[in-house]
Amino acid sequence: MIPALQDDETFWRIIQAACMSDASSVERWNARLVDELAALPAKAIIGWDARFHALAERAHRTDLWAAAHLINGGTTAVGFFEFRCWLIGMGSQVYAAALSDPDSLADVVRASWDPRGIDAEAKIDGAARQAWMNVTGGASNDYPALVAAPKHVEAVGDLDDTQRMERQFPRLFSILAQT
Repeated sequence: MIPALQDDETFWRIIQAACMSDASSVERWNARLVDELAALPAKAIIGWDARFHALAERAHRTDLWAAAHLINGGTTAVGFFEFRCWLIGMGSQVYAAALSDPDSLADVVRASWDPRGIDAEAKIDGAARQAWMNVTGGASNDYPALVAAPKHVEAVGDLDDTQRMERQFPRLFSILAQT
């Protein structure tokens, strides 16, 4: 049985402390997240990781995949997972707004767009495993398996159809067209 993390507030507090909802520091998110998580007991780290993967899975949607494709100039399944890691790292408000309306990411893109893509270094999905190994001295293969096979979701339609993307994401399209 996977232990539960105490609450959503704790999860998002750790994200805020490590990632600071700051896309300009994304390359440092993982190391800071490992440090934050290493302050927790081992079971709480596992619970935090379970919550992280549940949130990533919740964001595994076709409309978000299409937004990631537009923002990053294309995206693969791996790139979409990294995008979802970035989305979580940007904090609870950005995450919730994007799930409600992916075009809301226009505000984030306007503030922090990088030509490499906004998820370029957001590989924070292994931070909990590393923190757990640091706390317990255990090996990577001793870490409990948390992640079930992701649901099969693919972006729907022609993501290179400029008119469709402009209709679906008018704010994002407008900002990205200016760059």
